[in-house]
Amino acid sequence: MDDKPIKILLIEDNPGDVRLIREMLTDVTDFPHHLECADQLATGLVLLAKGNISAVLLDLSLPDSQGLDSLAKVSVQAPDVPIIMLTGLDDERVAMKAVEKGAQDYLVKGRVVGSLIVRSIRYALSRKRAEEELKKYRSHLEELVKERTAQLTSANKKLQREIIRRKGMEEALRVEQQRLFSLLDGLPASIYLQLPDYSIRFANRCFRERFGKPEDKFCYQIICKNKAPCEECPTFRVFETKKPQHYEWVYPGGKTYEMYDYPFTDIDGSPLVLKMSIDITQRKSMEKELQKTQQLESLGILAGGIAHDFNNILVSIVGSLSLLKRHTKSENNFLKILNKAEKAAYLAKNLTQQLLTFSKGGAPIKKSASISELLKDTAGFALRGSRVSCHFSLPAGLWSVEIDEGQISQVINNLIINADQAMRKGGEIRIYADNVTVGADKSCLPLKDGKYVKISVKDQGGGIREEHLSKVFDPFFSTKQKGSGLGLAISYSIIKKHEGYITVDSKVGEGTTFHIYLPASEKEIFLVENVKEEGGLSGIGKILFMDDQQNVREIVGDMLIDLGYEVGFAKEGNEAVEIYEKAKASEKPFDALILDLTIPGGLGGDEIIRKLLKIDPQVKAIVSSGYSNDPIMSNYKQYGFSGAIDKPYGIKGLGKILYKVINISSL
Repeated sequence: MDDKPIKILLIEDNPGDVRLIREMLTDVTDFPHHLECADQLATGLVLLAKGNISAVLLDLSLPDSQGLDSLAKVSVQAPDVPIIMLTGLDDERVAMKAVEKGAQDYLVKGRVVGSLIVRSIRYALSRKRAEEELKKYRSHLEELVKERTAQLTSANKKLQREIIRRKGMEEALRVEQQRLFSLLDGLPASIYLQLPDYSIRFANRCFRERFGKPEDKFCYQIICKNKAPCEECPTFRVFETKKPQHYEWVYPGGKTYEMYDYPFTDIDGSPLVLKMSIDITQRKSMEKELQKTQQLESLGILAGGIAHDFNNILVSIVGSLSLLKRHTKSENNFLKILNKAEKAAYLAKNLTQQLLTFSKGGAPIKKSASISELLKDTAGFALRGSRVSCHFSLPAGLWSVEIDEGQISQVINNLIINADQAMRKGGEIRIYADNVTVGADKSCLPLKDGKYVKISVKDQGGGIREEHLSKVFDPFFSTKQKGSGLGLAISYSIIKKHEGYITVDSKVGEGTTFHIYLPASEKEIFLVENVKEEGGLSGIGKILFMDDQQNVREIVGDMLIDLGYEVGFAKEGNEAVEIYEKAKASEKPFDALILDLTIPGGLGGDEIIRKLLKIDPQVKAIVSSGYSNDPIMSNYKQYGFSGAIDKPYGIKGLGKILYKVINISSL
């Protein structure tokens, strides 16, 4: 302990207490000190302001200040000087509050002796010195901490920036994921996120509508209705290879889906697979239809050329036979032979007509028609002499259809003949027709949305085997020993060109039903009365005949001369235009022209007529073609022609068309 006297300030207004405390302190021989006294708080504060006070003995009851308020004022004036409270009251609560407010000790007058006061002062001073040492140590430590803190602060700022950046990225990722889920929810494909344990992390609206909510279920349970994972799960190839997968999957129920599997990572980094399935059942059906159409188009190019060339050959045959008939007496037996030959030639024409159905030139010439009468007439004709009967179910109010009556009649004829041949022991064919609307029932028919008339032809035959059903419309496919395999292929082509659809249902032992969908017509049906043809065969005038085939030019030339006409010939369009123009400038112009519609490597009739109309707006031209189904043949007036004649034709048909074109101005 330092022997230097300790300077103590006693703030006490009671002189007796002052004297008593002074005496008690003096009695302690080993406590050198100097005691200053103040009887008011204000005086004490002045003495404190001068400094050098080591400790304060403060009475709580003073003339100018009372209680803890005095303690507060002394603490403010000398914050580093220890304060010992003196009071005549033994109040523990006051003592506790005094200590809480900063007093070092709390002494009750009358219960203290000098040694107690000295011990309290020494304890306060010791603690003060300890606090100062601690303050120095703390200051040094703080310098060290400050230096280290600066380093940590710098590192922490970097860390905070990184944390903020990562949180921003996580939040952005979370927002993007939510946006992605919202986007996936609106797509018309089934999409879900699968975890490696086969559970589903997310499923979009389309998936939920198809399979229900996937909570607490595995993919193989909700999708495939299995109790265990699939033996070869395509999804696990994505988990293993981290590469997308694209494949087709046939779900239970028969529908085909195009599958896209992509590796995906959740926000927490866990692996997922995003699976998207698109229903392609209808597309697959349409692809099959497209393949059939492409096959038919390829065959059609060949068939059209064959039919055209064959009709040119038939012109020579039919023309020659008609010339022979014209000069053969009716009582001659040779005439009967000629009639049979001519009939056979026209049957050959019917075969070329079927081949033309495949070709580009076989486009239907459509008009509004009632399907009911066509079905009845065609079925009645096809079943003449047959043991098979026909039952019709044709409700009133059937929509009219936009069809080529000849071609649709050919389709119905083919179906009825097939049905008749399938029931060799007799039976009944049932023909139904109904109005249907495609699109409203969400069917998978490869048709545009709209109104259709559905026709069904059902037989009671032995049916078609399942492995043959997909081939029945293929060209040259037939299960009959004598079948050509063209009937149904032709029917398919005709319906396709009518923008309709034909399909078949069949079970062995239960019969076969063909269904045809034809577009309904918005047009009104007009009934056209037959116009009686008048006029003879012979004629007078000059005719220009153009055809690229020499044999055709020769036989038609013979028929024209036999009819009484003067004839000029041309092989192709430019030659025909040149000859016609020269004749028009002379005194002997042509009264009419017969122009072949198709000239390989040269100008055909449709191109020539435009040139001729510029030379002579009153030109009378007849278009002729082996492609009898070409739209120009049906609508010849729209192209500037005065008439049309199909190949092959005989002298009678040739004479009639020339008579009409030359002599009847209304045509």
